Amino acid sequence: AEVFGIEEPLPEVEDNYNLAPKQEAAVVRVNPETGKRVLSILNWGLVPAWADENHKYSTINAKAEELSDKRFYKG
Repeated sequence: AEVFGIEEPLPEVEDNYNLAPKQEAAVVRVNPETGKRVLSILNWGLVPAWADENHKYSTINAKAEELSDKRFYKG
């Protein structure tokens, strides 16, 4: 919190140096409303822009040769 200048109350988190898809992760990000950094608990993975709320997609790996061909990475 000190390094990133986070002032809000922090959620309780455990160290995890080996995240897998869909696991919860503590992530520092900018709150778009305040412009300040916050610590959020998010699910790890990449969800394509075209997925709906009930998506079943999650990936953490991408091959450079697939980026221009696969629908998952478009947009």
